[in-house]
Parts: sequence; C-alpha cells; structure tokens
Amino acid sequence: MMKLRQRRVSLFLGQCGACWAFSTVANLEYWYMRNNRQNLDFSEQALLDCDTQSQGCNGGYPNSAFNGQLVAAIIKVKYTECKFLLPAVAMKERQWRILKICWTILRLFIVAVLVTHAMQYFKGGLVYRPTQAECASNVGGHAWLIAGLDYEGNNPYYIIKNSWGTS
Repeated sequence: MMKLRQRRVSLFLGQCGACWAFSTVANLEYWYMRNNRQNLDFSEQALLDCDTQSQGCNGGYPNSAFNGQLVAAIIKVKYTECKFLLPAVAMKERQWRILKICWTILRLFIVAVLVTHAMQYFKGGLVYRPTQAECASNVGGHAWLIAGLDYEGNNPYYIIKNSWGTS
C-alpha cells in the first residue's frame, strides 16, 4: 500500500490559517485509504465552510472538526477561500463511533504546535526541539498530521504531513 507521505503533495495555504482543516482531512483520507483500499482526495474547503466552531481561514482546532463536522470533508469542493455557505452535514451515530475507533487504532495524530522563527522558514529535513527562549518568542500556532515514525540512526523522528506547501 502506498505510504501516506507519497500520496499527495501538500498544498500552499498562502495567508489562510487552515492548517487545522488540512491536518484533519489528511487524517480522514488516510483512514479511508487504509480501510477501503481507495485513494481519494477529500475536501478541506468543505470542512472550512461547514465547521461553525472554527473560524475558517482565521484558524481553528482539529478537535472541533472531530466533534461532528468531519464528514463534511467528504464533499468534493475545490480549496479556495472560506465562505461558510455550505449547509451542515450530519453523520449517523454508528458511523461516527466506527470512525473514532479506527482513528485511534491507526495511530495517526493531529498535533498543534507553537511555530518558532526557525520553523517559519523550514524547507525540509529534520526539525529539532526548540529551546525555551525560541518557544517564548513564537510567531503563532500551526497543526500537523503525524503520519508515522522513522529513525535516522538511533534517533527516532515523526513523519508529518504539513499544509505549508513545498516552497
């Protein structure tokens, strides 16, 4: 089966603070691929527009998307900007319980992080733990999907799916 990191290139968000939606949808896409053997692209835009607990391009939290609006991401809508025009979509209780169980078993995690100045210009490779001073002067927040664990020598590191694009 194709590895998640080879699946789809990360999109560049520009000034839109939608990392919470991209990491959440990446989680759902991988869950779907593992369980259905189909490689589908779900819509971050639908989640941006439907999750009324978040603020679209002004930021949000993956946990609010997992609280009921995640199924909206299945709707195919091209990523553009936040509109908040789509109607809310509901998921049956049984489907929601199955999704939560599978999400836990797959060991995929969405993490929220403070972004340091060094991380703001990150192009690739390994990111090391920032100092306390770097964390104190953070430039904002961000969310990633932790898609796996690998090793460089004896040093473990997480493989992340990021929504900052490739440049």
